[in-house]
Amino acid sequence: MIPFRCSVCGQYHDNLLMDLAYQHPADVFKVPANERHQRIRMNEDLCIIDDTEFYIRGVLMLPVHELVDSFRWGVWAQVDKEAFDYYRTQWNVPSTDNFRSLSGVLSGGIGAYPNSDQLMIAIHLQANNQRPLFVVLDQKHPLGEAQQQGISLHDIERFVAPVVTR
Repeated sequence: MIPFRCSVCGQYHDNLLMDLAYQHPADVFKVPANERHQRIRMNEDLCIIDDTEFYIRGVLMLPVHELVDSFRWGVWAQVDKEAFDYYRTQWNVPSTDNFRSLSGVLSGGIGAYPNSDQLMIAIHLQANNQRPLFVVLDQKHPLGEAQQQGISLHDIERFVAPVVTR
């Protein structure tokens, strides 16, 4: 296990880091830094660029063979305006009974999985202000395979090694 310093609480932890997240959709960085405050509206869960590109933040879970837990990637998906508006209206709903699935594409992908930018995903909304779950549709892509078949503890250590502070 790789001990790490949490970027949220600032404390050191000896347990395995089970979450990594991208703070922004990758497409934010296509906008010149000096124009971002004018062209981008964003919070921790939603992003709009130029009133034409819409993004939601979600969780892509990878089951871990040796654990009952999953490794969670916090990633962003680009969706159409209709899906974005639907997601916003369902954010505070206490039950998922009537939710419909949405579709989108990963914004930037996941660095540990080459060619995962723009992968098609299904988006499953969650109740009570929980971030949606993202499911990769291409089961032959390494990220889709990992989501279906699971990953090892060694994979997790490979993911987190470049970002942990010891």
